[in-house]
Amino acid sequence: MSIQAITPHDLLQIVLKRKWWILASVVVCVALAGAAWTFSTKLFKATVVVTIDSPRIAKEYVKGLSPSQEGRYNDDPAAIIMQQVSLGLTNKSILMPVLDTLKPYSDAGAQGQSPDQLMKRLRKAIVVGKPKERDGGVGVGVAISFTHTDPHMAQAVAAALAVQLQEDNLTRREGVVETTTEFLSVELERVKGDLESKERAISDFKRAYMGELPQQMDANLRTLERLQTDLTNTTESLNRSGDRLNALEKSIREFSDNAQTGAAMTERDRRTGNNRPIDPQIVKLRELKQKLQELLGTYKDSYPDVIQTKQEIRQMEATLQAEGNQSGANEPVAGKADEGVGVVRKSTDPYLRELMIERSDTKREIAALKERQTHDIRQIQEIEARIERIPVREQKLAVLLRDHENMQRAYQSLLDKRTNARILSNYENQQFGEQYRIIEAATLPGWPEPPNQMHFLLGGLLVGCLLGFGSAIGVEFMKTGFRRPEEVEKYLGLPVIASIPAFSSVTSGVGIGTSLALLNGPGIPVRLPVGAPSYRGGQKMGANGKVGSNGYIGAAQSLPPKFHLITKWVPASLMAEQYRVAATRLVIMTSEKRNAVTLVTSSVMGEGKTTTAVNLAYILAHDLNKSTLLIDCDFKRPMVHDYMGVPSGPGIGDVLHGGEILENCLHQYDGGVPLWILPVGSPKVRPAGLSGIQYVKNILPDLRARYDHVILDAPPVLPLADVNALSGLADMTVFIVRAGRTGQDIAKKALDTLGESTEVAGIVLTQVEMEYAPYLMYAAAYTNEDVRNHA
Repeated sequence: MSIQAITPHDLLQIVLKRKWWILASVVVCVALAGAAWTFSTKLFKATVVVTIDSPRIAKEYVKGLSPSQEGRYNDDPAAIIMQQVSLGLTNKSILMPVLDTLKPYSDAGAQGQSPDQLMKRLRKAIVVGKPKERDGGVGVGVAISFTHTDPHMAQAVAAALAVQLQEDNLTRREGVVETTTEFLSVELERVKGDLESKERAISDFKRAYMGELPQQMDANLRTLERLQTDLTNTTESLNRSGDRLNALEKSIREFSDNAQTGAAMTERDRRTGNNRPIDPQIVKLRELKQKLQELLGTYKDSYPDVIQTKQEIRQMEATLQAEGNQSGANEPVAGKADEGVGVVRKSTDPYLRELMIERSDTKREIAALKERQTHDIRQIQEIEARIERIPVREQKLAVLLRDHENMQRAYQSLLDKRTNARILSNYENQQFGEQYRIIEAATLPGWPEPPNQMHFLLGGLLVGCLLGFGSAIGVEFMKTGFRRPEEVEKYLGLPVIASIPAFSSVTSGVGIGTSLALLNGPGIPVRLPVGAPSYRGGQKMGANGKVGSNGYIGAAQSLPPKFHLITKWVPASLMAEQYRVAATRLVIMTSEKRNAVTLVTSSVMGEGKTTTAVNLAYILAHDLNKSTLLIDCDFKRPMVHDYMGVPSGPGIGDVLHGGEILENCLHQYDGGVPLWILPVGSPKVRPAGLSGIQYVKNILPDLRARYDHVILDAPPVLPLADVNALSGLADMTVFIVRAGRTGQDIAKKALDTLGESTEVAGIVLTQVEMEYAPYLMYAAAYTNEDVRNHA
């Protein structure tokens, strides 16, 4: 049976079929559960309910030390309390005093355990949860439970845990505050030193780059603008002074020329004896200097003509000076040559002296202006360089200032935290903070904790039901045979002409094992034929109906004869009715033929092949009034004579050995029924398979003409090859399949062995359970009564 094919009705039928097995499983499991509860260790649980009182000072004035404390007012208070209690009960500072004081695990099993193992064991026995109504579960609270085999110890440990939780909470909070304050003070000093270091670095940077700082940009720009203005003014003053100097030079030259001409004439008139002319070189020098003054009024000193004229003047002056040294005695004593124009003027000329003094002042002024101009240019270049370096200094200074600001914020934050920590220290020392309070003290437990006896029994009942139902259904699933006629038709592709119920429906007085043996025949066990005669040479088993060493039930030869031929002795039974259906269908299938030969075979032995053959033969002869011949062709294991109650000989073997003629071997069945049986013969003269089949093949044409219907009880298909030869002698073949036993693959293989040339009329499904043949149940009301009457 496959899981896809099962239906709820099938499950119900399986349960009804295996009800005693299921009931036994339930009873055994419930009994074992009761015994397990009796010998199990009873545990008692004591519970104490605690809560956390809110601070007595508003939270706006005192801040906690951790984010969890600061945010707990926005979270679920019950969840916060349960989390705190759960974490607290895992601390060694709470569990070790309880273990040292009460010693809850002083049994022999805990002697060799370390303190860590004992704490682990204690943690497993502690349960933290929400309090029940009976535990004072009103408001926000946490139930701390401890389980132990001793109820007094459970109560003591639960109470001690609550007390230790209170003390540890106070100690822990005070220690946290003190440690935090000390830590913040150390960190504050460190950050303060770092902050001072940053300030020194900024100060050194500003001193090192004074004038190049970002905040000095405006001052540098103003200074640059002032210097550029001064440079412009200096340049203008220098130009004016140059013009004035040129004018003075021109005036001195003109005055010198006029004065020299008048003086020469006067001197010549006054000195009659001295007529020396003026030196031409002096005249040329005067002309060069005049030309130079004109060029300077137009061009700069770097102009080529100006440079060349200056060189000529220097050469001319050097020449005149050399000549003057040689003829110094001839020079006039009363005067000297004018430096600017080469004119010899008397030193006593006041106007010329004034012009020369003014010229000298102008030259000094020009030199001062040039020096000032150079100084302004140098300062402008320096200021411009500073301005160009300001962005670089600004970036470095920004990094220093950013680090300083971050350090300053960190310092201020630490300072605020240390101040708050000192406030919180006083807050905790005066016990204004959160405090654990016991709402309900631990009480002595009066009843053990679940699972109690009822739980054990219910568990045993559940396990028994699961085991019983599971094993019953599993046994059915493990069977690979067919269950319903529909399965046979779908898998094998052949019609089912009859579904024979199990014989137990009419043999309740002899037991299910004996009733199953009716289909197998004498000497065949109910299950696989291990101890019965085998086609493979197996050992025979005694036919006394006893259980053999292999656990199989032997066939019962001592059964009443009526149970071998059920269509005769229980004609109103469901089995007999199904055999009538099969016989009727065979007659209909062979209606076109005057005489018919039908072969009855199966896959393996023990499927009810011979039982089906004898009952079909009896129905054809008795009910349908057909002259019928039943030939036992199973030469290895002949059973027809036992089922029909006729002697085994003479038979086919006697004819082959020449001891009898065929007519003497045809045994007519008692009761005036047109039914004849041709047995195999006595055991001493039984023929071999091939020789017997060949003889049947020879006599079958004559016998077919003498009888309306010939039934051949052939051997099984798979163990032997005899059936292949017999199938060619028959008009049709009836294939026997035993429900719940014949494997689907075995049946398919047997049909394939017969070949396509063999015409299979249909399948007779034997040992069909009543729940899989509901259409047969309509006759149950009167069939059982008829069975009792015939019995």
